Amino acid sequence: MRTDIDLCFLKYCSHTELRELCDLLTHDEKGNLTETTAFSSEIVDGGVYAIRTAFANRGLDIYRSETADGTKVISYNWNNTNNQKFRIKQVEGTEYYQIHSMLAEEKVLTVQSAGTAAGTVVCLSTNTGGTHQQFSFVSNGNGEYRIVPRHAPAMCLD
Repeated sequence: MRTDIDLCFLKYCSHTELRELCDLLTHDEKGNLTETTAFSSEIVDGGVYAIRTAFANRGLDIYRSETADGTKVISYNWNNTNNQKFRIKQVEGTEYYQIHSMLAEEKVLTVQSAGTAAGTVVCLSTNTGGTHQQFSFVSNGNGEYRIVPRHAPAMCLD
């Protein structure tokens, strides 16, 4: 059993829990780091980002670079590969975003079965436009964010 990965799942969030927060790092078309985004209003619609944990050198990662529906999203050591890069697209007319995998852009981060309980797994699935596939980036005011699913606003990714 691998011990260097953590599943990404939902957790109840408070505004002060640093382990719930993520940095958004902007990359150019070649995958080179260009800047750290300071506030969600500065997220470039359609921009490619790496989503890194604020408490360790780990990134949001598509497990084993698989693209099948249900593939787990994990926190893994940062390695700057496409399974750790995501295109963030704003849902038209809202403050919510879909997080598309750069491995297969028709796939998005999804709260499995639209669950709302702590411990619900976040996975990769075909985009259906459901609210369980839409997220807001809530700033902590210091360049770090909580990623909050639209259908469960009291929760965030952990």
